[in-house]
Amino acid sequence: MKNYALISATALLTIAFLLIWDSPPESFLKNSEGRPERVPLADSYMRQVKARVYSKNGQEQFSMQATQVKFYRNVSEILILNPKAISHEKSGRKVEISAESGVLDQINYQIELSGNVLIKAGLDSDLAELETETITYFPNEGLVVNDREFAFKNNRGKVYGIGVEAYPNRGAYRFLDQVQVVYEYF
Repeated sequence: MKNYALISATALLTIAFLLIWDSPPESFLKNSEGRPERVPLADSYMRQVKARVYSKNGQEQFSMQATQVKFYRNVSEILILNPKAISHEKSGRKVEISAESGVLDQINYQIELSGNVLIKAGLDSDLAELETETITYFPNEGLVVNDREFAFKNNRGKVYGIGVEAYPNRGAYRFLDQVQVVYEYF
């Protein structure tokens, strides 16, 4: 009788082991349906943000749109997702900056933009575009700086290189290193 019980127990354990061994890993995971949305890490946030700044005489100077803005209480930074800023200058020039994300440093008043950064600047007939992966923008001065690869184009040609310092609102660009220029004659 003891041998029969031992053989039966061994057979059952072997069958159970083989069933577990041959089971796909997904069968042991919890069902993720019905889980609550993950709590945001920011202290507060806003979605579908649209902001405008007007001059004293009532003209629009600056506007910004973003899909989400995250605020942190003890940190001097604001995280901005998909920012698009448009600046209307007194000279009639328009500067438009877009990126995948940005971090506004409230102490130094600078914005670190990253992910497909595109700056369009100029008048309708004389438009310049600067493309790069990251850039630092100083809104008070209108200065943008970058130490990475960039591509610049306007209606006279294309410039490629590494590193740029620019005042797009003035149409002033300084290309720093490994500069290659393709001049287009029309």
